[in-house]
Amino acid sequence: MHNFLYGYEEDHKASLNQFLAEKRIDNNFKVLDVGGSVGPWFWDKTDVIFDLIPPTTNYGNTFNGEYISGNATLPEGWKNLNDYIEKNGTFDFVICRQTLEDLGHPEFVVNQLQKVAKAGWIGVPSKHFELMNLQGVYGCNFATRGLHHHRWIYTSKNGKWYGLPKMGWTDSILDSSLTMKFNGSPWAHELSFYWEKNIDVFWVLPYCDNLPDNYGDEFVRSCLKGVQHPWDLWINILNNSD
Repeated sequence: MHNFLYGYEEDHKASLNQFLAEKRIDNNFKVLDVGGSVGPWFWDKTDVIFDLIPPTTNYGNTFNGEYISGNATLPEGWKNLNDYIEKNGTFDFVICRQTLEDLGHPEFVVNQLQKVAKAGWIGVPSKHFELMNLQGVYGCNFATRGLHHHRWIYTSKNGKWYGLPKMGWTDSILDSSLTMKFNGSPWAHELSFYWEKNIDVFWVLPYCDNLPDNYGDEFVRSCLKGVQHPWDLWINILNNSD
């Protein structure tokens, strides 16, 4: 069971930086960042960045740790990192921020995070962000719910994390069918949590017909009751989750 935080990105980054500063008093506390090349938010407290692209000078910051190249979405993409771990041991902590929403197969990456580190922190856009009309944000000149390159919507319920693939129908969901409240700023809607030993997550399939009786958990099964279309399942999960 995880404790999920919903709020401003800057607040979450500040909290994690404070956590890492306290942990890094012990010089043996080793930190990995998966997908951390673009944002320098934790570079001064990170030993290794694992990413497809190398970290470059960003916002006046330079990464002085070790960069390991690899495509995190492919099994063979982890070879260089696994070789490093075989020589140096498992990391104490792994950061994965604003990355999993972009990937075609985040389930694989989440499984890998639990293998390369003893604990970690994940930050993703919340369902509120992904359901806001973000026309004009990041240069997007057409109406879209969330950012157009994001592939997943994340939410939580009863201490469990849920991933819903961002299907084509997302932009067609009517505002009137959503009961959640939105803060005016997109940047107020990050979902983050710490984990230790394992990540409790369920990846929801975009189906609602002929699923086995034991599919999902009690929450997902309650959201499946009476639905005729998978987008109705999405609406039920989004309206009834945190």
